[in-house]
Amino acid sequence: MERSQRPVVFEFQDYKIYLRKWISSRPSGGRGAKSLIAGAAKCQLAYVSRVLNGDAQLSSEQGAALNSLLEHTEDEGDFFLLLIQRERAGTVVLQQYCDRKIQKLLDQRLILKNRLTDKKTLTREDQAIYYSDWLYTSVHLAVLVPRLRSPEALASFFGASIEKIVRILEFLEITGLVKKQDGQFLPGVVRIHLESDSPMISKHHTNWRLQAMRALERATQSELHYSSIVGISKSDLPRVREILVEAIEKVRAVVKDSKDETVYCYNLDFFGIGNE
Repeated sequence: MERSQRPVVFEFQDYKIYLRKWISSRPSGGRGAKSLIAGAAKCQLAYVSRVLNGDAQLSSEQGAALNSLLEHTEDEGDFFLLLIQRERAGTVVLQQYCDRKIQKLLDQRLILKNRLTDKKTLTREDQAIYYSDWLYTSVHLAVLVPRLRSPEALASFFGASIEKIVRILEFLEITGLVKKQDGQFLPGVVRIHLESDSPMISKHHTNWRLQAMRALERATQSELHYSSIVGISKSDLPRVREILVEAIEKVRAVVKDSKDETVYCYNLDFFGIGNE
């Protein structure tokens, strides 16, 4: 049985309802999920049942221990702990304090979601995040492939943690580069341009050269790696550069109408070596 979409903790006001929803989203209808919770929280299975269906409450320490099992990002973990604190509050004052903190987190999240959804370029601040890790670009384009539109599928495809993929998807959704619909992440703005004077341009190129180096360790028939050091006249340099640019344009023309089935990267390097 396939796993249902992982519930988003921000959409809940009761952590017990959230946990029950998380259990039902697990494979096989959640069979064994309560035992996982008991193990992570270091309590008896019977106590987990009392928490989910009775008046027993998780401690903050148990909630913190569950954050990893629940694959929470840092913000999700903070919100989950606030829900627990509010349920455990022994005074109206403390409960109201938790309510204010919860609402503040929700307001901040709403502001972020509305910040850049109608923009087709990234600010320098967002460029610093987007180009900090090759996975941002990869996840951004991977959702073009229908089978790669869930955090679980993306995490498996790229060999990354669910937490990291979810964090990246949240950023991409905030900036309008992907959009969430019916529990799936769909392409938003696909083409973005990094200006040549951006301080992130060298980081962007470095990210993908490093990935090319890693790919050399597992080269397959569908991949191509070529390096050549040549002697050449200065008058022929523009001709070679023109040929490479033409090759890029031809590739762009092919991929423009190509069916999105997987994700590949191509790098072209043509540069001088040594001091002139």
